[in-house]
Amino acid sequence: MTLWRSSITEDLCEHMKEEPAAGYHMSYATWKALNRLRTGVSRCKVNLGKWGYITGDELCEYGERQDPQHLLVCKNLKDPCTMEDLYAANGRAVQTAEFWITHEDGAAVECEGADYGRTPRKPQANGNVRHVTPRAQFGRDSKKPKR
Repeated sequence: MTLWRSSITEDLCEHMKEEPAAGYHMSYATWKALNRLRTGVSRCKVNLGKWGYITGDELCEYGERQDPQHLLVCKNLKDPCTMEDLYAANGRAVQTAEFWITHEDGAAVECEGADYGRTPRKPQANGNVRHVTPRAQFGRDSKKPKR
């Protein structure tokens, strides 16, 4: 702890911000999409494959690899977007974020039925699907996992 405190300088403190990222006043869906695009954890095909939500190719409909950077310059967009646009949350960034919201962050257009991190669902014998709560995943008598 002492080492950490001694490494803090006044110059470093000047650059630290304690306020939300630009765009926080927008709808939650838009702000969330902006933050996903900013941090590289968007729901592009490369990430969805890495997280185990889809299998198969990682290509967009134009045959290009759909990684986080591709979502900023995809041919489906009206105008390309840069990281600077995302950090400023300007018109191009908002347009890009809202495009991927309406296209379920890129991959759902071609991968219908994927759950993408929502509540897990468990098929039942009668063909219905029920949502599985975190407690139900561990059995009725089990305790919640410690965090």
